Amino acid sequence: MIDIFRKFFKKKKSSDVGEDLRYYTRLSDLIVSAGLFSMIFSFKLDVTEYFGGSSLTEIADASFFSNLGNFLSSQWLLVIFAVFVFAWYLLYKIAVKNETEILVRLYSQFNPPQGWEDLIGQKWVPLLSVGITVAFLGMAWFIDDVTKFCLIMLLLNLMDVRGNNLMRQNLTRHFEDEKYIPHPEDLHKPFIMRRREVARDYWIWKPQIERITIMIFFTLLAFTLASSEDVFGFDSWDWLPYLVIILTIIGNEYVMGKWRTERDNALDLIEEDQTAHEVEMIKNQTE
Repeated sequence: MIDIFRKFFKKKKSSDVGEDLRYYTRLSDLIVSAGLFSMIFSFKLDVTEYFGGSSLTEIADASFFSNLGNFLSSQWLLVIFAVFVFAWYLLYKIAVKNETEILVRLYSQFNPPQGWEDLIGQKWVPLLSVGITVAFLGMAWFIDDVTKFCLIMLLLNLMDVRGNNLMRQNLTRHFEDEKYIPHPEDLHKPFIMRRREVARDYWIWKPQIERITIMIFFTLLAFTLASSEDVFGFDSWDWLPYLVIILTIIGNEYVMGKWRTERDNALDLIEEDQTAHEVEMIKNQTE
């Protein structure tokens, strides 16, 4: 997980203008996302009730630290939960950007898929993209209502299932279609085919659906604990549903982090081999 954040924020030393633009776009996305989520969290955590309209110049005032202590002692659970929700959203955004770049390199530049209408479930793509972002915003809004949070999280998991199924179907279809196999004269063909094997392992062979199913189970458990008093007549600790959700998110991101690290390490090795091959070709041509 730490490696994912590091790769996202690290500024690479490169003369590639495209890489620089992607870096600053990611930074811009972070600022916008942080601002939007902070507005929601500020409202839901009643920040103005504890700090009033104090300006930044008044932070040095002793009353600020007193208010901060009261705020944290009263809202500590929701503060922790808000941090986890925002971190989870960032990991999702990072993963989407990284995986989009990986998908592009699975095809030859001479015969890449070009027909949007040929994609399986192409109408779902914009719905899932927008829907997942809206779901995260909805979870941010309901950090103080665990039952509604869990319902939105279940919806997010179902969208994740649909997205994974579409990815598997499209990759399988395109990899088996001869018109998308790199031409023999494409010098990058061996490296593209190796990348495809890595993609198959990550998107097709890894138990992605089983992972999401486990998340759904624990989300339902958190929902049950949160609604236990109203539905089942017994009370549980207020913090217990939050703990279940937090541990579920941590467990999911730990597993995904391991899979992504394996995938990225394999792709980095292919990239190094391709670069060495290109250097050798240039060397042979100049001799």
